[in-house]
Amino acid sequence: MHRATVSFRVLRAVAVPTVALLAVACQAPLVSLKSDKVVQEPNAAKAEPGTELAKKRHALAQKTREREQLTAEQRIAAMAREATAVANAAALAKARADLEIARGDLEHFTAHEKPRELQKHQLDIDRATYQADHAKDELAELVAMYDADEFAKSTKELVLKRGRRSLEVAERQLELEKQEFAGFREHDLPKRERGLQQKVTDAEVAVQKAEFEAGKAELEAGLAGAKEQGKVADLEFEIGELQRELKDK
Repeated sequence: MHRATVSFRVLRAVAVPTVALLAVACQAPLVSLKSDKVVQEPNAAKAEPGTELAKKRHALAQKTREREQLTAEQRIAAMAREATAVANAAALAKARADLEIARGDLEHFTAHEKPRELQKHQLDIDRATYQADHAKDELAELVAMYDADEFAKSTKELVLKRGRRSLEVAERQLELEKQEFAGFREHDLPKRERGLQQKVTDAEVAVQKAEFEAGKAELEAGLAGAKEQGKVADLEFEIGELQRELKDK
């Protein structure tokens, strides 16, 4: 009995400190973890402003590059618009010059060429008419002369044959001149006149088209310029905001 009591006491003496040590050992990491957490929280709080600052600096650099690129693109676009405007102005000037030429050709044809060529053809008809009348009168004179005088029959027939052929040729020439004059007056001249009128119409359409293209290009250039200015203004605003935020830091 005594021996059992002593053993129990010895066991108790050994176990209690051991349990206490275990308890302390178990609590030690918890304290360490808590202390680490307390240490880490200030570091995280300090890292967040630095990261945000770096992001803003990067955004500012990116916006600055975008502004520079946009400025270069604006210059290129402005040069392209200027080239288009010059080309449109040249096309419009050419179209107007062509219109003036077409109108001048039509006016000259109507006022000068047409009457002159009609008169020329009329002169050919008159010449052929006179030649036919002359041949007819000459033949009548020969017939009267040979009927009144006594000539050799063969000579008479030869002379009259030549006279009749001259009259026939003159009459045929007269008829041909009349036909040519009718065709020229009713077909050739109107055709040429219509062609000149069509050139005037085409030139007028070309002028209208050139004016339309020039106006359209001008409006497009203005719209494109306004859009580009708006983009630049937006970038300037964003850059200014970022610069103020970084300055406040």
